[in-house]
Amino acid sequence: AAPAAQAEHEPLAALARRLVRARSWILLTVGLSLGSFSGVSFGLWGPTLFERAYGLTTQAAGAAFGLPFGIAGLLGTLGYGFVSDRIGRRGSAAPLLLAAAALAIATLCILTITWVPSLQVAQLLAIPSGLLGGGWSVGVYVGFQHILPERVRASGTAIALLAVGLIANLGGPWVAGLLSDAFGGGLGGLRTSLTVVIPLGLVGALAMWRASGLLDADRRRLAGEA
Repeated sequence: AAPAAQAEHEPLAALARRLVRARSWILLTVGLSLGSFSGVSFGLWGPTLFERAYGLTTQAAGAAFGLPFGIAGLLGTLGYGFVSDRIGRRGSAAPLLLAAAALAIATLCILTITWVPSLQVAQLLAIPSGLLGGGWSVGVYVGFQHILPERVRASGTAIALLAVGLIANLGGPWVAGLLSDAFGGGLGGLRTSLTVVIPLGLVGALAMWRASGLLDADRRRLAGEA
């Protein structure tokens, strides 16, 4: 009973030191951070991109951007959960491999949207972008659930999400705006900025793919240390 009680009250700093020794936890955190960095940056600056690229008012640009991405993203989130449950029966790595593929394709789609001259084409590409981009993170959470022992599952996931929040939600939009100004502002500056920022999603997908082969080993290691 004493070791169990000690594990349940493990200090957060000690838990963090233990987690960083698990390569899959690091790679999952990096993948989720970079994928979110790319997606959040595009999501925040996308309406401005539509406004500048297609001569829309602020309100019209928000609707033209938000409706196709929002609806497709919602459907993608729901659909990915269902599909992830199905393919999870094939092995622990399957949902994460699907997530890596979905993130890579969604990243390429939004990178293309950044430069297409037609609003109709941009909205058409928003459908696969939203469907794939809306659900891929579910696969990462499945990975966290798999490798983290029950006693530290919530804390281990929370530490990862703290890193994601600082890197993606705070850093992504700020970096994209800073680069846009550095590249001269306007439509050209924003497009160039997003072209630098968005491909980080591909690096995130690569990290997730690499993590998929380490899940079971790290699950055993962390369970032995718990």
